[in-house]
Amino acid sequence: FRRVRFRSQDKQNAFLHAQRLLEKSSEEKEKESAVIFLYEIYLDFKDYNSAESLLLSYKNGTSDFNAQIKLYLAELYQRQGKLSLADNEFQNIMTVHQKSVYAENASYRDAQMYYSAEDFSSALSRFVSYLYSFSNGTYMEEALYYAGECAYKTGELERCIMYCNALLQNNENSLFAFSAGSNLLNAYYEKADYNLALDVAKKLIEKFPAESRSFGIVKKAGEIELIVNGAQSAIVEKKSEYEQNGGEGTLQGRIAGTQLVQLYAQN
Repeated sequence: FRRVRFRSQDKQNAFLHAQRLLEKSSEEKEKESAVIFLYEIYLDFKDYNSAESLLLSYKNGTSDFNAQIKLYLAELYQRQGKLSLADNEFQNIMTVHQKSVYAENASYRDAQMYYSAEDFSSALSRFVSYLYSFSNGTYMEEALYYAGECAYKTGELERCIMYCNALLQNNENSLFAFSAGSNLLNAYYEKADYNLALDVAKKLIEKFPAESRSFGIVKKAGEIELIVNGAQSAIVEKKSEYEQNGGEGTLQGRIAGTQLVQLYAQN
């Protein structure tokens, strides 16, 4: 069936056209295509209640078509911000249709849904589930990156380090290499593993010189090097804050400057 984009004044005609196609469909594949066509018409007009009713009437079963309908239903719930309902559909696909082509897609999209909603704890558990369930999956690289990112955002630094290293060791030319390396650098720094942090920073600067300058990696490497050579981390960080805030030329800079003097006095 060819997707048709109807004007708003043709709404009734659009529904009638799609419903007739569904009624006249005799072959199973033809009927399945007609169901999806009608669903897309409902979406075009943001008639989510009718779209949901349609999908619910075709979701029960274990066929690939039932799995596809559940994916559409999850997509519909996500569009409306009903994340728990969407999650239920994704989980159902992974349980009932675990051998279908839709299971991997559902697993990854479930994790991405929570990541997009900034529920990083829920996203992390689902990215990890994907990694265990689909060890050679299509989205392996993405899942490793986002698992590391979510682990960093939830303060699980050891897990962040594990997933970032796994990504970089398996594919150092990954599209996510710079971002994963940045997360790895920050995780090591926050754990006070300054030598490891400096090693990561140097590799990033060598491989991504432009990005490293733009995102402050070069400056960060200089600060870490001072710490590795004996400087107090609190002093290095406060000096950086003083400079970033404009020094004596701004109120925030002067506050940081006063705090820097106090740190010098204490040491």
